[in-house]
Order: sequence, then structure tokens, then C-alpha cells
Amino acid sequence: QQSYTYFTWRNTKQELTEYVTELSGDAASYMRPNFFVNTPDILPGYLQHGGRPAFEARAVLAATLSPSWGVYAGFELCENTPAKPGSEEYLHSEKYELRPREWESAEREGRTLTPLI
Repeated sequence: QQSYTYFTWRNTKQELTEYVTELSGDAASYMRPNFFVNTPDILPGYLQHGGRPAFEARAVLAATLSPSWGVYAGFELCENTPAKPGSEEYLHSEKYELRPREWESAEREGRTLTPLI
């Protein structure tokens, strides 16, 4: 069993510390957190503006702070274009369209986080 979390919206050290402390308290007896770094609905501002290092940091944090974590396709390629300025939605969200990606060329050219994750 997995539990939905608000990890996606926690970005600062303080937010992350408070949230993980909360999850490791009384909630630990019933909650099995799943830390998604992004979702088809959510492209956090941190990822929009932080470049590849932000994507790497989110993956490492999710993988080390929760026994279960996940990524939405395109995260590996550091896709970070919002639908419009200030939006947390992807410009080309797979909620609305198919997104073919060139996984093999990205890996050959070193443009993917796949080796990290």
C-alpha cells in the first residue's frame, strides 16, 4: 500500500525537514509515503527554474527520504517548460497528448538522468 504525499510541493530545506518530520511521527504507523518528484499535473517552480541540478537533487531526495518514489516521464530529460509563466502545469502535458521522446539519443548524448535514477 502506498500513500499520496505532498513531497512535490516541498522545496526548501525547512519545508522538507518539517514534512519528513511530520511523516516520521504518528503518521508512520499507517502511512507509506510515495514521493513523486513530479506528476502529469505538477511541474514545480523549483524544477522550472533550477536546471539539471534541481532535477538531480529532487531525485536524490525522493530516493533517500522515502522507500517508494516515482517520476513522471520526461523527468529524466529535465523537461521543464510550463504551460504559461507562473503555471505548475507542463506545456505539453501527457494528460492531453502523446509525447514521443528520443530516449536512446538522449542517453547517447548524456542528456538524461537515467544513470542517476
